[in-house]
Amino acid sequence: MKTIYLDNGATTFPKPKAVQTATLKYFECVTGNAGRSTSSPRGVDRLVYDLRERLAQFFNFKHTDHVIFTKNITEALNTVLCGYLREGDHVLISNYEHNAMLRPLVALTKSKNIEFDFIPFDLYGEMDLEATQALLRPNTRLIASLQASNITGQILNIEKLGRMAKQNNIKFLIDSAQTAGFLKIDMEALHIDCLTFTGHKSLMGPTGTGGFLISPAMALETHTLLYGGTGSLSESYEQPKIMPDRFESGTLNLMGLMGLEASLKWLEAKGYESIQSHERSLIQRLEVGLSAIKGVTCHNEVPFTQRTGVLALSFSHKDASWMAHALNQDYGIITRVGLQCAPVAHKTIGTYPSGVLRISVSPFNTTNEIDQLILAIETLLK
Repeated sequence: MKTIYLDNGATTFPKPKAVQTATLKYFECVTGNAGRSTSSPRGVDRLVYDLRERLAQFFNFKHTDHVIFTKNITEALNTVLCGYLREGDHVLISNYEHNAMLRPLVALTKSKNIEFDFIPFDLYGEMDLEATQALLRPNTRLIASLQASNITGQILNIEKLGRMAKQNNIKFLIDSAQTAGFLKIDMEALHIDCLTFTGHKSLMGPTGTGGFLISPAMALETHTLLYGGTGSLSESYEQPKIMPDRFESGTLNLMGLMGLEASLKWLEAKGYESIQSHERSLIQRLEVGLSAIKGVTCHNEVPFTQRTGVLALSFSHKDASWMAHALNQDYGIITRVGLQCAPVAHKTIGTYPSGVLRISVSPFNTTNEIDQLILAIETLLK
């Protein structure tokens, strides 16, 4: 039985061949360690710098030395939230947030007495501007939001949120886990002070890669969470203040970063329009096919053209977990079921606590795979 992988919202599979080649090349060609070995100026130092530069261009960010690498977006969010927020600060976050944003903030309510409120986005990705402005306080120091829901693919109107943050002189943080590589993100146009990213989802890179791009002004107000060797200013007992060293203690995941650079080149050659068109056509095909099947609810309040390549499903007379298990066991179809680490978002869309079965596609999925999924769901619901 051939496996059909439809859990790309968790991590994309397969990766482009170029990514596989680049990661294998690490074992054959890389000598030394970034910022440490005598060979590094000719090799890995250049590779790491080039990747910072490529990411800065990718997100229209002017400060290459403020591109920071972490092992994933969760670490990036923790670093920024815990390093930037001070005792008694107030934060606004969207009502679609992933636990990667929510749990650090809940921990900070206990350790730093911070407070946060939810921005009232509706099911169409639009926020009530007046209601959101009414949530602002004199001590509101950060507005943070994901750009698209990992459950429904709903793209939020962060443009409006960015303008509000800028007008009120509040720093603006974006979680791009579900959008980087699918949507073109312009940090300058969107007034983003800090953009967090992960490499292994729509950026098509390896796991263990991620990071954040942070404005110099915000970086000055952000403490690091990780201290140690950086390869620079080794005579000092204190953490270097220079960027990006301040936030990058220890050895970087060079193999993963080589794969990430290859994935960015692949994406640039492929183009956003091509990726969006392919993934959205698959979701449209799935919606049309499921519309004829009794007992299936598609949580698609907005057209597929306003979402990422994701569709959330509920079933009237079958438990979503049972369906996911049956799809995997009987048909080799891999999906994601439950709350998808986003209970707040499920409360927003009305699917808490039961959750949904999530389908998420990639540039490598095919119409034939979607047709097999439709047939499998129809058979299981008979």
